[in-house]
Amino acid sequence: MGQSLEQNIFTLWQKEYGIPVVVHTDHASRKLLPWIDALMEANREHFNNYGVPLFSSHMIDLSEEPLEENIKTCKEYLKEMSKIGVTLEIELGVTGGEEDGSRFIPNIW
Repeated sequence: MGQSLEQNIFTLWQKEYGIPVVVHTDHASRKLLPWIDALMEANREHFNNYGVPLFSSHMIDLSEEPLEENIKTCKEYLKEMSKIGVTLEIELGVTGGEEDGSRFIPNIW
């Protein structure tokens, strides 16, 4: 078939349903960056073999870190991701929701 099992499934879904399929990681903190690094290696290998990355996008959540350090790190990842068409979602600040470990979600409405 010439593609990985994962890519075959995504291609099948796209053809069957006529919609793009996005595969995304969510809220990777600094301690999870080695995992993102490994996924990016798989993305590059898949891109080199099949012309598309394995994942569509990743999210790096360094919101607990100083803004300058957060942006610097994310900028480095974005530079690599953009070479193979992977998008990057970044979390710049704490929102006060469950994702941030907060039980208090302010009523902003």
